[in-house]
Amino acid sequence: MDIVFVNCARRPSDIVFRERLEQMSTGVTGIDLHWVVEGTDPYRPWTGHQGMSNT
Repeated sequence: MDIVFVNCARRPSDIVFRERLEQMSTGVTGIDLHWVVEGTDPYRPWTGHQGMSNT
């Protein structure tokens, strides 16, 4: 079974449990993590997806 996990946050520093989820998914095949933020953050540089969730 494949799992796609998409987490949306206002800023990179608002992503909850990011490091732990990445760590847990490294040993498991079929899990694809995606992070989306609305804006930039002076404390954490961001090069990933940026935009707003429509939900």
